[in-house]
Amino acid sequence: MPSATLPANETQRLKALRNLQVLDTGPEAEFDALANAASLVCGVPVSLISLIDSERQWFKAKVGVTGMSETPRDIAFCAHAILGEGIMEVPDASLDPRFKDNPLVLGNPDIRFYAGAPVSVGNGQRVGTLCVIDRQPRTLTSAQKEILVNLALAAGQALEGRRAMRELQRVSALNQADDARFKALSDALPVGIFYADEYSNCTHTNRRWQEMHGLSASQSVGASWMRMVHIEDLEAVRKQWDDSVLHRAPFMMEFRIQRLDRTERFVRVHAQAAVEVDVGLDVDDEAVDSVTYVGSAEDVTDYRAAERGLYDERRRLANVIDGANLGTWEWHVPDGQMRINARWAEIVGHSLSDWAKVTIATWQRICHPEDLARVTELYAQHFQNRGEHFAFEMRLRHREGHWVWVLSRGRVLHWLADGKAGWVFGTHEDITEQKRQETLLLEANERLELATESGGIGVWDWDVASNTLVWNAQNYLLYRIEPFSVPGNYQLWAQHVHPDDLPMAEASLQAALRGESTFNTNFRIIGGDGVVRRIRGAGRVTRDAQGNATRMVGANWELS
Repeated sequence: MPSATLPANETQRLKALRNLQVLDTGPEAEFDALANAASLVCGVPVSLISLIDSERQWFKAKVGVTGMSETPRDIAFCAHAILGEGIMEVPDASLDPRFKDNPLVLGNPDIRFYAGAPVSVGNGQRVGTLCVIDRQPRTLTSAQKEILVNLALAAGQALEGRRAMRELQRVSALNQADDARFKALSDALPVGIFYADEYSNCTHTNRRWQEMHGLSASQSVGASWMRMVHIEDLEAVRKQWDDSVLHRAPFMMEFRIQRLDRTERFVRVHAQAAVEVDVGLDVDDEAVDSVTYVGSAEDVTDYRAAERGLYDERRRLANVIDGANLGTWEWHVPDGQMRINARWAEIVGHSLSDWAKVTIATWQRICHPEDLARVTELYAQHFQNRGEHFAFEMRLRHREGHWVWVLSRGRVLHWLADGKAGWVFGTHEDITEQKRQETLLLEANERLELATESGGIGVWDWDVASNTLVWNAQNYLLYRIEPFSVPGNYQLWAQHVHPDDLPMAEASLQAALRGESTFNTNFRIIGGDGVVRRIRGAGRVTRDAQGNATRMVGANWELS
Protein backbone atom coordinates (compact mmCIF):
# COMPACT_ATOMS: atom_id res chain seq x y z
CA MET A 1 0.00 0.00 0.00
CA PRO A 2 1.95 3.05 -1.21
CA SER A 3 1.68 6.19 0.94
CA ALA A 4 1.15 9.55 -0.73
CA THR A 5 4.26 11.59 -1.47
CA LEU A 6 4.71 14.88 0.36
CA PRO A 7 3.78 18.02 -1.58
CA ALA A 8 6.72 20.15 -2.68
CA ASN A 9 5.37 23.00 -0.54
CA GLU A 10 4.71 20.83 2.54
CA THR A 11 6.36 23.28 4.96
CA GLN A 12 4.31 26.24 3.71
CA ARG A 13 1.18 24.09 3.56
CA LEU A 14 1.48 22.95 7.18
CA LYS A 15 2.13 26.54 8.24
CA ALA A 16 -1.08 27.66 6.50
CA LEU A 17 -2.98 24.85 8.22
CA ARG A 18 -1.65 25.73 11.69
CA ASN A 19 -2.44 29.40 11.12
CA LEU A 20 -6.10 28.48 10.75
CA GLN A 21 -6.14 27.40 14.44
CA VAL A 22 -8.88 24.93 13.64
CA LEU A 23 -7.33 21.53 14.44
CA ASP A 24 -9.03 19.65 17.30
CA THR A 25 -11.85 22.19 17.58
CA GLY A 26 -15.48 21.16 18.03
CA PRO A 27 -18.17 20.79 15.37
CA GLU A 28 -19.46 23.97 13.71
CA ALA A 29 -22.76 24.24 11.86
CA GLU A 30 -21.30 25.92 8.77
CA PHE A 31 -18.85 23.10 8.06
CA ASP A 32 -21.38 20.40 8.94
CA ALA A 33 -23.79 21.97 6.43
CA LEU A 34 -21.18 21.89 3.65
CA ALA A 35 -20.41 18.22 4.29
CA ASN A 36 -24.12 17.38 4.40
CA ALA A 37 -24.73 19.26 1.13
CA ALA A 38 -21.93 17.31 -0.57
CA SER A 39 -23.45 14.02 0.62
CA LEU A 40 -26.92 14.96 -0.64
CA VAL A 41 -25.78 16.34 -4.01
CA CYS A 42 -23.55 13.35 -4.78
CA GLY A 43 -26.01 10.79 -3.41
CA VAL A 44 -23.46 9.08 -1.14
CA PRO A 45 -23.68 8.09 2.56
CA VAL A 46 -20.35 9.56 3.69
CA SER A 47 -18.89 13.05 3.34
CA LEU A 48 -15.93 14.61 5.17
CA ILE A 49 -14.04 17.86 5.47
CA SER A 50 -10.57 16.41 6.06
CA LEU A 51 -7.51 18.44 7.05
CA ILE A 52 -4.09 16.86 6.41
CA ASP A 53 -1.72 17.39 9.36
CA SER A 54 1.90 16.21 9.45
CA GLU A 55 1.10 12.71 10.78
CA ARG A 56 -2.70 12.45 10.54
CA GLN A 57 -5.83 13.48 8.70
CA TRP A 58 -8.36 15.13 11.03
CA PHE A 59 -12.04 15.61 10.27
CA LYS A 60 -13.48 19.07 10.85
CA ALA A 61 -16.91 17.85 9.66
CA LYS A 62 -18.24 14.39 8.95
CA VAL A 63 -21.45 12.83 7.69
CA GLY A 64 -22.10 9.09 7.87
CA VAL A 65 -19.05 8.26 10.06
CA THR A 66 -19.18 7.68 13.81
CA GLY A 67 -16.50 6.87 16.33
CA MET A 68 -13.71 8.22 14.14
CA SER A 69 -12.29 11.75 14.23
CA GLU A 70 -8.94 11.13 12.53
CA THR A 71 -6.79 8.50 10.80
CA PRO A 72 -3.04 8.14 10.19
CA ARG A 73 -1.93 10.21 7.23
CA ASP A 74 -0.15 7.28 5.56
CA ILE A 75 -3.51 5.54 4.84
CA ALA A 76 -5.47 8.71 3.98
CA PHE A 77 -6.99 8.97 0.50
CA CYS A 78 -7.07 12.73 1.02
CA ALA A 79 -3.28 12.81 1.35
CA HIS A 80 -3.23 11.77 -2.32
CA ALA A 81 -6.02 14.18 -3.28
CA ILE A 82 -4.15 17.32 -2.10
CA LEU A 83 -1.34 16.57 -4.56
CA GLY A 84 -3.46 17.81 -7.47
CA GLU A 85 -5.57 20.88 -8.18
CA GLY A 86 -8.70 19.11 -9.39
CA ILE A 87 -10.96 16.37 -8.13
CA MET A 88 -9.35 12.99 -7.44
CA GLU A 89 -11.90 10.29 -8.23
CA VAL A 90 -11.46 6.60 -7.42
CA PRO A 91 -14.40 4.64 -8.92
CA ASP A 92 -13.52 1.35 -7.15
CA ALA A 93 -10.80 1.43 -4.48
CA SER A 94 -10.68 -2.38 -4.27
CA LEU A 95 -9.31 -2.40 -7.82
CA ASP A 96 -6.91 0.56 -7.44
CA PRO A 97 -3.27 -0.48 -6.77
CA ARG A 98 -2.87 2.51 -4.45
CA PHE A 99 -5.73 1.56 -2.15
CA LYS A 100 -6.84 -2.07 -2.65
CA ASP A 101 -5.04 -3.23 0.55
CA ASN A 102 -5.77 -0.03 2.52
CA PRO A 103 -7.30 -0.65 6.00
CA LEU A 104 -10.03 1.89 5.17
CA VAL A 105 -10.98 -0.31 2.19
CA LEU A 106 -10.60 -3.68 3.93
CA GLY A 107 -12.44 -2.48 7.06
CA ASN A 108 -14.50 0.41 8.42
CA PRO A 109 -15.67 2.58 6.65
CA ASP A 110 -15.40 0.03 3.76
CA ILE A 111 -14.47 2.56 1.08
CA ARG A 112 -15.17 1.58 -2.54
CA PHE A 113 -15.84 4.94 -4.20
CA TYR A 114 -13.97 8.14 -3.29
CA ALA A 115 -13.95 11.64 -4.76
CA GLY A 116 -12.13 14.53 -3.11
CA ALA A 117 -11.82 18.19 -4.09
CA PRO A 118 -8.90 20.11 -2.53
CA VAL A 119 -9.73 22.77 0.06
CA SER A 120 -7.37 25.69 -0.45
CA VAL A 121 -6.65 28.75 1.68
CA GLY A 122 -4.41 31.76 1.42
CA ASN A 123 -2.35 31.78 -1.76
CA GLY A 124 -3.56 28.37 -2.83
CA GLN A 125 -2.21 26.14 -0.05
CA ARG A 126 -4.20 22.88 -0.18
CA VAL A 127 -4.76 22.12 3.51
CA GLY A 128 -7.28 19.32 3.02
CA THR A 129 -10.25 18.15 1.00
CA LEU A 130 -14.00 18.02 0.89
CA CYS A 131 -14.55 14.38 -0.02
CA VAL A 132 -17.48 12.03 -0.63
CA ILE A 133 -17.37 8.27 -0.08
CA ASP A 134 -19.59 5.35 -1.01
CA ARG A 135 -19.45 1.69 -0.02
CA GLN A 136 -20.09 0.62 -3.60
CA PRO A 137 -18.32 1.53 -6.85
CA ARG A 138 -19.66 4.51 -8.82
CA THR A 139 -18.70 7.76 -10.56
CA LEU A 140 -19.87 11.37 -10.32
CA THR A 141 -21.68 13.26 -13.06
CA SER A 142 -20.09 16.44 -14.42
CA ALA A 143 -22.72 18.52 -12.57
CA GLN A 144 -21.92 16.76 -9.27
CA LYS A 145 -18.19 17.33 -9.79
CA GLU A 146 -18.76 21.03 -10.44
CA ILE A 147 -20.83 21.42 -7.28
CA LEU A 148 -18.29 19.44 -5.21
CA VAL A 149 -15.55 21.84 -6.37
CA ASN A 150 -17.76 24.83 -5.44
CA LEU A 151 -18.49 23.34 -2.00
CA ALA A 152 -14.74 22.80 -1.45
CA LEU A 153 -14.16 26.44 -2.42
CA ALA A 154 -16.84 27.45 0.10
CA ALA A 155 -15.14 25.31 2.76
CA GLY A 156 -11.83 27.09 2.15
CA GLN A 157 -13.55 30.48 2.38
CA ALA A 158 -15.30 29.36 5.56
CA LEU A 159 -11.97 28.35 7.12
CA GLU A 160 -10.45 31.70 6.22
CA GLY A 161 -13.58 33.49 7.43
CA ARG A 162 -13.39 31.58 10.71
CA ARG A 163 -9.77 32.55 11.19
CA ALA A 164 -10.53 36.11 10.15
CA MET A 165 -13.40 36.38 12.62
CA ARG A 166 -11.28 35.12 15.50
CA GLU A 167 -8.40 37.33 14.52
CA LEU A 168 -10.63 40.38 14.38
CA GLN A 169 -12.19 39.49 17.72
CA ARG A 170 -8.73 39.11 19.20
CA VAL A 171 -7.61 42.41 17.74
CA SER A 172 -10.78 44.11 18.95
CA ALA A 173 -10.59 42.60 22.45
CA LEU A 174 -6.93 43.37 23.03
CA ASN A 175 -7.05 46.69 21.16
CA GLN A 176 -3.36 46.27 20.31
CA ALA A 177 -3.45 47.25 16.66
CA ASP A 178 -3.87 50.79 15.55
CA ASP A 179 -6.42 51.81 12.92
CA ALA A 180 -4.00 51.65 10.00
CA ARG A 181 -2.80 48.13 10.83
CA PHE A 182 -6.34 46.94 11.47
CA LYS A 183 -7.55 48.36 8.14
CA ALA A 184 -4.67 46.69 6.29
CA LEU A 185 -5.49 43.36 7.92
CA SER A 186 -9.19 43.73 7.24
CA ASP A 187 -8.72 44.73 3.61
CA ALA A 188 -6.44 41.75 3.01
CA LEU A 189 -9.17 39.29 3.94
CA PRO A 190 -11.05 37.48 1.12
CA VAL A 191 -14.44 37.89 2.84
CA GLY A 192 -16.42 41.01 3.59
CA ILE A 193 -15.99 42.28 7.19
CA PHE A 194 -18.18 44.82 8.95
CA TYR A 195 -18.72 46.30 12.40
CA ALA A 196 -22.23 47.41 13.31
CA ASP A 197 -24.17 48.51 16.36
CA GLU A 198 -27.33 46.79 17.54
CA TYR A 199 -29.37 49.03 15.21
CA SER A 200 -27.39 47.63 12.22
CA ASN A 201 -25.54 50.91 11.60
CA CYS A 202 -22.07 50.18 10.20
CA THR A 203 -19.03 51.63 11.92
CA HIS A 204 -16.45 49.83 9.79
CA THR A 205 -16.36 47.86 6.53
CA ASN A 206 -13.41 46.39 4.68
CA ARG A 207 -12.65 46.67 0.98
CA ARG A 208 -14.20 43.30 0.09
CA TRP A 209 -17.49 44.23 1.81
CA GLN A 210 -17.58 47.50 -0.12
CA GLU A 211 -16.92 45.76 -3.45
CA MET A 212 -19.59 43.19 -2.72
CA HIS A 213 -22.22 45.85 -2.05
CA GLY A 214 -21.05 48.32 -4.71
CA LEU A 215 -20.36 51.10 -2.19
CA SER A 216 -17.46 53.37 -1.47
CA ALA A 217 -15.85 53.44 2.00
CA SER A 218 -17.75 56.63 2.93
CA GLN A 219 -21.07 55.26 1.64
CA SER A 220 -20.76 52.06 3.65
CA VAL A 221 -20.46 53.54 7.17
CA GLY A 222 -22.80 55.66 9.26
CA ALA A 223 -25.96 53.96 7.91
CA SER A 224 -27.71 50.62 8.26
CA TRP A 225 -26.34 47.77 6.19
CA MET A 226 -29.95 46.62 5.83
CA ARG A 227 -30.65 49.38 3.33
CA MET A 228 -28.92 47.17 0.76
CA VAL A 229 -31.15 44.13 1.49
CA HIS A 230 -33.59 43.20 -1.29
CA ILE A 231 -37.06 44.47 -0.47
CA GLU A 232 -38.54 40.97 -0.65
CA ASP A 233 -36.05 39.66 1.94
CA LEU A 234 -35.93 42.71 4.19
CA GLU A 235 -38.69 41.77 6.65
CA ALA A 236 -37.22 38.32 7.36
CA VAL A 237 -33.69 39.73 7.73
CA ARG A 238 -34.83 42.48 10.12
CA LYS A 239 -36.73 39.97 12.28
CA GLN A 240 -33.73 37.63 12.48
CA TRP A 241 -31.40 40.51 13.38
CA ASP A 242 -33.75 41.80 16.09
CA ASP A 243 -34.00 38.29 17.59
CA SER A 244 -30.21 37.97 17.60
CA VAL A 245 -29.81 41.36 19.31
CA LEU A 246 -32.48 40.55 21.89
CA HIS A 247 -30.87 37.26 22.89
CA ARG A 248 -27.24 38.24 22.22
CA ALA A 249 -27.16 35.27 19.83
CA PRO A 250 -25.13 34.85 16.63
CA PHE A 251 -26.77 36.12 13.43
CA MET A 252 -26.53 33.72 10.48
CA MET A 253 -28.56 34.14 7.29
CA GLU A 254 -28.48 34.02 3.50
CA PHE A 255 -30.37 36.69 1.57
CA ARG A 256 -30.26 38.94 -1.46
CA ILE A 257 -28.80 42.40 -1.64
CA GLN A 258 -29.57 44.97 -4.32
CA ARG A 259 -26.67 47.21 -5.25
CA LEU A 260 -27.01 50.81 -6.32
CA ASP A 261 -26.67 49.72 -9.95
CA ARG A 262 -29.79 47.50 -9.40
CA THR A 263 -27.87 44.24 -9.77
CA GLU A 264 -28.70 41.53 -7.23
CA ARG A 265 -26.31 39.26 -5.34
CA PHE A 266 -26.81 36.48 -2.80
CA VAL A 267 -24.76 36.89 0.40
CA ARG A 268 -24.21 34.73 3.46
CA VAL A 269 -23.77 36.86 6.60
CA HIS A 270 -22.47 35.77 10.01
CA ALA A 271 -22.25 38.20 12.93
CA GLN A 272 -21.97 37.99 16.67
CA ALA A 273 -21.85 40.42 19.56
CA ALA A 274 -18.62 41.66 21.11
CA VAL A 275 -19.51 43.27 24.47
CA GLU A 276 -17.32 46.07 25.82
CA VAL A 277 -17.67 47.54 29.30
CA ASP A 278 -17.45 51.34 29.62
CA VAL A 279 -16.68 52.47 33.17
CA GLY A 280 -18.16 55.82 34.28
CA LEU A 281 -15.81 58.72 35.07
CA ASP A 282 -17.33 59.41 38.47
CA VAL A 283 -17.30 56.93 41.32
CA ASP A 284 -21.10 56.89 41.42
CA ASP A 285 -21.43 56.16 37.65
CA GLU A 286 -22.44 52.61 36.72
CA ALA A 287 -20.64 50.50 34.15
CA VAL A 288 -22.44 50.43 30.81
CA ASP A 289 -22.28 47.59 28.28
CA SER A 290 -21.52 48.75 24.74
CA VAL A 291 -22.40 46.11 22.11
CA THR A 292 -20.64 45.97 18.77
CA TYR A 293 -21.43 43.29 16.23
CA VAL A 294 -18.54 41.86 14.25
CA GLY A 295 -19.69 40.24 11.04
CA SER A 296 -18.52 38.61 7.83
CA ALA A 297 -20.25 38.47 4.44
CA GLU A 298 -19.60 36.01 1.60
CA ASP A 299 -20.87 36.39 -1.94
CA VAL A 300 -22.60 33.02 -2.66
CA THR A 301 -24.30 34.05 -5.91
CA ASP A 302 -22.30 31.65 -8.08
CA TYR A 303 -22.82 28.81 -5.62
CA ARG A 304 -26.57 29.44 -5.58
CA ALA A 305 -26.63 29.56 -9.39
CA ALA A 306 -24.84 26.19 -9.58
CA GLU A 307 -27.24 24.77 -7.00
CA ARG A 308 -30.19 26.13 -8.93
CA GLY A 309 -28.79 24.76 -12.18
CA LEU A 310 -28.60 21.26 -10.72
CA TYR A 311 -32.15 21.57 -9.37
CA ASP A 312 -33.44 22.75 -12.76
CA GLU A 313 -31.60 19.92 -14.51
CA ARG A 314 -33.20 17.36 -12.21
CA ARG A 315 -36.62 18.97 -12.60
CA ARG A 316 -36.35 18.99 -16.41
CA LEU A 317 -35.34 15.35 -16.42
CA ALA A 318 -38.23 14.47 -14.11
CA ASN A 319 -40.64 16.45 -16.31
CA VAL A 320 -39.39 14.71 -19.46
CA ILE A 321 -39.78 11.29 -17.87
CA ASP A 322 -43.19 12.18 -16.45
CA GLY A 323 -44.36 13.75 -19.72
CA ALA A 324 -43.23 10.72 -21.70
CA ASN A 325 -45.02 8.46 -19.21
CA LEU A 326 -41.92 6.30 -18.89
CA GLY A 327 -40.95 3.84 -16.22
CA THR A 328 -37.32 4.17 -15.15
CA TRP A 329 -34.98 1.57 -13.70
CA GLU A 330 -31.42 1.35 -12.43
CA TRP A 331 -29.71 -2.02 -12.16
CA HIS A 332 -26.51 -2.69 -10.22
CA VAL A 333 -25.37 -5.75 -12.17
CA PRO A 334 -22.80 -7.14 -9.64
CA ASP A 335 -25.36 -7.68 -6.85
CA GLY A 336 -28.62 -7.53 -8.84
CA GLN A 337 -30.12 -4.65 -6.86
CA MET A 338 -32.57 -2.40 -8.73
CA ARG A 339 -34.22 0.97 -8.24
CA ILE A 340 -37.45 1.72 -10.10
CA ASN A 341 -39.91 4.62 -10.25
CA ALA A 342 -43.66 4.49 -9.66
CA ARG A 343 -44.48 4.32 -13.40
CA TRP A 344 -42.37 1.15 -13.83
CA ALA A 345 -44.53 -0.56 -11.21
CA GLU A 346 -47.74 1.00 -12.53
CA ILE A 347 -47.21 -0.47 -16.03
CA VAL A 348 -47.55 -3.96 -14.55
CA GLY A 349 -50.41 -3.03 -12.21
CA HIS A 350 -48.38 -2.58 -9.03
CA SER A 351 -47.33 0.24 -6.72
CA LEU A 352 -43.88 0.68 -5.21
CA SER A 353 -45.19 -0.40 -1.82
CA ASP A 354 -46.01 -3.86 -3.22
CA TRP A 355 -42.29 -4.74 -3.22
CA ALA A 356 -40.19 -4.36 -0.08
CA LYS A 357 -37.08 -4.90 -2.18
CA VAL A 358 -36.64 -4.74 -5.95
CA THR A 359 -33.95 -6.87 -7.60
CA ILE A 360 -33.31 -8.27 -11.05
CA ALA A 361 -35.20 -11.36 -9.83
CA THR A 362 -38.33 -9.18 -9.52
CA TRP A 363 -38.19 -8.52 -13.26
CA GLN A 364 -37.30 -12.13 -14.06
CA ARG A 365 -40.37 -13.42 -12.21
CA ILE A 366 -42.80 -11.35 -14.29
CA CYS A 367 -41.04 -11.60 -17.67
CA HIS A 368 -42.64 -13.94 -20.24
CA PRO A 369 -40.63 -17.21 -20.36
CA GLU A 370 -40.17 -16.94 -24.13
CA ASP A 371 -38.82 -13.39 -23.79
CA LEU A 372 -36.71 -13.97 -20.66
CA ALA A 373 -34.19 -16.25 -22.37
CA ARG A 374 -34.01 -14.03 -25.45
CA VAL A 375 -33.56 -10.76 -23.54
CA THR A 376 -31.07 -12.29 -21.11
CA GLU A 377 -28.95 -13.37 -24.10
CA LEU A 378 -29.28 -9.90 -25.66
CA TYR A 379 -28.07 -8.32 -22.40
CA ALA A 380 -25.08 -10.68 -22.33
CA GLN A 381 -24.18 -9.80 -25.93
CA HIS A 382 -24.55 -6.07 -25.21
CA PHE A 383 -22.29 -6.27 -22.14
CA GLN A 384 -19.73 -8.36 -24.01
CA ASN A 385 -19.62 -5.94 -26.95
CA ARG A 386 -19.69 -2.87 -24.64
CA GLY A 387 -22.45 -1.36 -26.75
CA GLU A 388 -23.62 2.22 -26.35
CA HIS A 389 -27.39 1.73 -26.16
CA PHE A 390 -29.87 -1.12 -26.34
CA ALA A 391 -33.58 -1.50 -27.04
CA PHE A 392 -35.59 -4.70 -26.47
CA GLU A 393 -39.29 -5.53 -26.69
CA MET A 394 -40.67 -7.97 -24.13
CA ARG A 395 -43.83 -9.07 -22.37
CA LEU A 396 -44.34 -8.62 -18.63
CA ARG A 397 -47.09 -10.18 -16.56
CA HIS A 398 -49.64 -7.66 -15.26
CA ARG A 399 -50.89 -8.01 -11.70
CA GLU A 400 -54.28 -9.02 -13.12
CA GLY A 401 -52.72 -11.87 -15.08
CA HIS A 402 -52.57 -10.59 -18.67
CA TRP A 403 -49.39 -9.76 -20.58
CA VAL A 404 -48.17 -6.19 -21.13
CA TRP A 405 -45.79 -5.34 -23.98
CA VAL A 406 -42.95 -2.96 -23.01
CA LEU A 407 -40.09 -1.41 -24.94
CA SER A 408 -36.98 -1.34 -22.75
CA ARG A 409 -34.28 1.14 -23.72
CA GLY A 410 -31.07 1.87 -21.83
CA ARG A 411 -27.32 1.99 -21.60
CA VAL A 412 -24.48 0.99 -19.28
CA LEU A 413 -23.60 4.04 -17.17
CA HIS A 414 -20.57 2.57 -15.44
CA TRP A 415 -18.08 -0.14 -16.42
CA LEU A 416 -16.03 -1.84 -13.72
CA ALA A 417 -12.25 -2.04 -13.90
CA ASP A 418 -12.46 -5.69 -14.98
CA GLY A 419 -14.55 -4.68 -18.01
CA LYS A 420 -17.85 -5.92 -16.64
CA ALA A 421 -21.01 -3.84 -16.46
CA GLY A 422 -21.55 -1.94 -13.20
CA TRP A 423 -24.62 0.32 -13.23
CA VAL A 424 -27.17 0.08 -16.05
CA PHE A 425 -29.93 2.67 -16.51
CA GLY A 426 -33.02 2.35 -18.68
CA THR A 427 -36.68 3.13 -19.32
CA HIS A 428 -39.83 1.10 -19.90
CA GLU A 429 -42.49 2.29 -22.34
CA ASP A 430 -45.88 0.58 -22.44
CA ILE A 431 -46.37 -0.40 -26.11
CA THR A 432 -49.28 -2.80 -25.58
CA GLU A 433 -51.67 -0.68 -27.64
CA GLN A 434 -49.05 -0.23 -30.37
CA LYS A 435 -48.56 -3.99 -30.59
CA ARG A 436 -52.33 -4.45 -30.76
CA GLN A 437 -52.54 -1.97 -33.64
CA GLU A 438 -49.65 -3.75 -35.40
CA THR A 439 -51.54 -7.03 -35.11
CA LEU A 440 -54.71 -5.44 -36.49
CA LEU A 441 -52.73 -3.92 -39.37
CA LEU A 442 -51.08 -7.25 -40.14
CA GLU A 443 -54.45 -8.96 -40.16
CA ALA A 444 -55.88 -6.23 -42.41
CA ASN A 445 -52.96 -6.61 -44.81
CA GLU A 446 -53.46 -10.35 -44.87
CA ARG A 447 -57.15 -9.88 -45.68
CA LEU A 448 -56.27 -7.36 -48.40
CA GLU A 449 -53.67 -9.75 -49.85
CA LEU A 450 -56.24 -12.55 -49.86
CA ALA A 451 -58.81 -10.32 -51.55
CA THR A 452 -56.41 -9.14 -54.27
CA GLU A 453 -55.15 -12.65 -54.91
CA SER A 454 -58.68 -13.99 -55.14
CA GLY A 455 -59.74 -11.23 -57.51
CA GLY A 456 -56.55 -11.28 -59.55
CA ILE A 457 -55.88 -7.63 -58.66
CA GLY A 458 -52.33 -6.33 -58.70
CA VAL A 459 -51.42 -3.44 -56.39
CA TRP A 460 -48.65 -0.94 -57.05
CA ASP A 461 -47.13 2.01 -55.14
CA TRP A 462 -45.05 4.58 -57.04
CA ASP A 463 -42.77 7.07 -55.21
CA VAL A 464 -42.64 9.81 -57.81
CA ALA A 465 -39.53 11.62 -56.52
CA SER A 466 -37.29 8.54 -56.29
CA ASN A 467 -38.96 6.73 -59.21
CA THR A 468 -39.35 3.66 -57.01
CA LEU A 469 -42.24 1.38 -58.00
CA VAL A 470 -43.34 -1.33 -55.57
CA TRP A 471 -45.52 -4.16 -56.89
CA ASN A 472 -47.24 -6.83 -54.88
CA ALA A 473 -46.84 -10.46 -55.96
CA GLN A 474 -50.16 -10.45 -57.86
CA ASN A 475 -49.08 -7.52 -60.01
CA TYR A 476 -45.93 -9.39 -61.09
CA LEU A 477 -48.09 -12.40 -61.98
CA LEU A 478 -50.44 -10.14 -63.96
CA TYR A 479 -47.42 -9.11 -66.09
CA ARG A 480 -46.24 -12.75 -66.18
CA ILE A 481 -43.04 -11.91 -64.32
CA GLU A 482 -41.62 -14.01 -61.49
CA PRO A 483 -42.63 -12.12 -58.30
CA PHE A 484 -39.87 -9.85 -56.98
CA SER A 485 -37.29 -11.23 -59.43
CA VAL A 486 -36.53 -7.68 -60.68
CA PRO A 487 -36.74 -4.34 -58.83
CA GLY A 488 -39.72 -2.17 -59.64
CA ASN A 489 -39.46 1.22 -61.35
CA TYR A 490 -41.21 3.29 -63.99
CA GLN A 491 -39.10 1.79 -66.77
CA LEU A 492 -40.17 -1.75 -65.82
CA TRP A 493 -43.79 -0.76 -66.31
CA ALA A 494 -43.15 1.21 -69.52
CA GLN A 495 -41.22 -1.58 -71.24
CA HIS A 496 -44.13 -4.00 -70.78
CA VAL A 497 -46.86 -1.62 -72.07
CA HIS A 498 -47.72 -2.25 -75.72
CA PRO A 499 -45.79 0.33 -77.82
CA ASP A 500 -49.00 1.49 -79.53
CA ASP A 501 -50.69 2.14 -76.16
CA LEU A 502 -47.73 3.60 -74.25
CA PRO A 503 -48.19 7.26 -75.35
CA MET A 504 -51.86 7.21 -74.32
CA ALA A 505 -51.12 5.49 -70.99
CA GLU A 506 -48.29 7.89 -70.16
CA ALA A 507 -50.40 10.91 -71.11
CA SER A 508 -53.17 9.72 -68.79
CA LEU A 509 -50.61 9.15 -66.02
CA GLN A 510 -49.07 12.63 -66.42
CA ALA A 511 -52.49 14.30 -66.50
CA ALA A 512 -53.26 12.64 -63.15
CA LEU A 513 -49.95 13.87 -61.70
CA ARG A 514 -50.78 17.43 -62.85
CA GLY A 515 -54.22 17.14 -61.23
CA GLU A 516 -56.12 17.52 -64.52
CA SER A 517 -57.85 14.13 -64.24
CA THR A 518 -57.77 10.83 -62.46
CA PHE A 519 -55.73 7.88 -63.67
CA ASN A 520 -58.33 5.34 -64.80
CA THR A 521 -57.69 3.80 -68.19
CA ASN A 522 -57.13 0.50 -69.99
CA PHE A 523 -54.20 -0.45 -72.18
CA ARG A 524 -52.45 -3.46 -73.58
CA ILE A 525 -49.37 -5.05 -72.07
CA ILE A 526 -46.90 -7.59 -73.38
CA GLY A 527 -46.31 -10.07 -70.58
CA GLY A 528 -43.13 -11.83 -69.74
CA ASP A 529 -44.49 -14.81 -71.67
CA GLY A 530 -44.83 -12.66 -74.84
CA VAL A 531 -48.64 -12.75 -74.82
CA VAL A 532 -50.59 -9.47 -75.35
CA ARG A 533 -53.28 -8.80 -72.76
CA ARG A 534 -55.55 -5.87 -72.02
CA ILE A 535 -55.63 -4.57 -68.44
CA ARG A 536 -57.20 -1.67 -66.61
CA GLY A 537 -55.10 0.64 -64.43
CA ALA A 538 -56.47 3.01 -61.78
CA GLY A 539 -54.61 5.11 -59.23
CA ARG A 540 -54.84 7.94 -56.71
CA VAL A 541 -52.26 10.74 -56.29
CA THR A 542 -50.91 12.00 -52.94
CA ARG A 543 -49.59 15.59 -52.82
CA ASP A 544 -47.43 17.64 -50.43
CA ALA A 545 -48.36 20.96 -48.83
CA GLN A 546 -47.37 22.82 -52.03
CA GLY A 547 -49.59 20.63 -54.17
CA ASN A 548 -46.75 18.67 -55.78
CA ALA A 549 -47.41 15.01 -56.56
CA THR A 550 -45.27 12.82 -54.31
CA ARG A 551 -46.87 9.40 -54.58
CA MET A 552 -49.40 7.40 -56.57
CA VAL A 553 -51.01 4.18 -55.34
CA GLY A 554 -53.09 2.08 -57.70
CA ALA A 555 -54.32 -1.28 -58.94
CA ASN A 556 -54.27 -3.32 -62.16
CA TRP A 557 -56.59 -6.12 -63.27
CA GLU A 558 -56.96 -8.08 -66.47
CA LEU A 559 -59.92 -7.40 -68.78
CA SER A 560 -61.65 -10.25 -70.55
